[in-house]
Amino acid sequence: MAPNQQRRHSSTIGSNVSTFRTRSHRIAAANPNRRGGRGGLACARIGENRCTEAAWQAIFACAVRPIREVFCVSRSTVKFEKFATTVNRHAPGIRITQCHDASELLARTALVVTATTSAEPVLPDESNLLVNKHFISVGSFSPTMQELPDSVYRLAGLLAVDSQHAGQEVGDVINPIRKGIIRESDVFSIAECVTGKRTLDSAASEERS
Repeated sequence: MAPNQQRRHSSTIGSNVSTFRTRSHRIAAANPNRRGGRGGLACARIGENRCTEAAWQAIFACAVRPIREVFCVSRSTVKFEKFATTVNRHAPGIRITQCHDASELLARTALVVTATTSAEPVLPDESNLLVNKHFISVGSFSPTMQELPDSVYRLAGLLAVDSQHAGQEVGDVINPIRKGIIRESDVFSIAECVTGKRTLDSAASEERS
């Protein structure tokens, strides 16, 4: 292999490994031992540019949890079909169900993944619909983006992130702290969940407060 080809090959491998690492970090908190949400996964409003990412988050979640059905909200039929095809290719046997809106989606499962580039929350800011659920936000990457409503942070009290830079780059971290809903000390690494140092169970959050 020529030097230029070797560099391109190494770059591709590095990019794939980085992508795999990021996806696995994000879904790591959704481990099989956590209570609730054992039968279904919700992917809320798949963004136009996030269809593939949403599909892989669902695939990874199905690998670590006994999920039988994935519920999805997407404004595009084409995007939904692409999402369903990708998930079924890598996680055969999983049923994919399209919901009419976010309220229906929240009523059907306790594990929710958002994969959009939305500047405003894609879920209703209603505590009664959000309580006792596990949320994973993967789309936000700038201070002007926020996928999850403020009530999620009020209910949780704790927030796990996959990067130490999230506090400076991600609206879903910056905004709840700026509004005083959570404190900087309430934000910690997903690695602490994996090692058992921290827990995201709601019961633990209640004990902490």
